[in-house]
Amino acid sequence: MFFLALFLDFFEIAFIILPPLAPVASKLGIDLIWFGVLLCVNMQTSFMHPPFGFALFCLRGIARPEVKSSDIYWGALPWVAMQVILVYWPGLVTYWVEPPNLVSPDFKLEIPQIEPPPPLSFDPPSNK
Repeated sequence: MFFLALFLDFFEIAFIILPPLAPVASKLGIDLIWFGVLLCVNMQTSFMHPPFGFALFCLRGIARPEVKSSDIYWGALPWVAMQVILVYWPGLVTYWVEPPNLVSPDFKLEIPQIEPPPPLSFDPPSNK
C-alpha cells in the first residue's frame, strides 16, 4: 500500500484497497482497529512523498523563493521514515500505554427501586 501511495491519492487507495482487504483481515484475526490505523498511516504518508505529495506542494507554495523544492523533499524524508518504522514495529506506539482495566465478569449493576409518586389529582375549574 505504501508503494500504491506513490501513484494514487488517499481517496483512491481507500476505495480500491479497503473493500477487498478488510474482510480478509477480519477472517485472519487481525485487529481491525490496528488495521485501520495502518491504513490511515499509509494513506497519510502519500501526502508526504512525491509525486503526489500534496503537503509538499503546499509547502512549496508558501515557502520563500530561496527555499528549493529539493530541501522540502529532503525535509519530508524523516517523517516518512518514522511512519514506516511505526508500521513495522507497532509496539513502539503502545509501549508507554498501560493495559486497560478490565471489568470483572462477576460485576453486577444493581439499580435501586424507587417507588413512583402518587398520581396527581386534577380538579378542573368549575364554570360558576
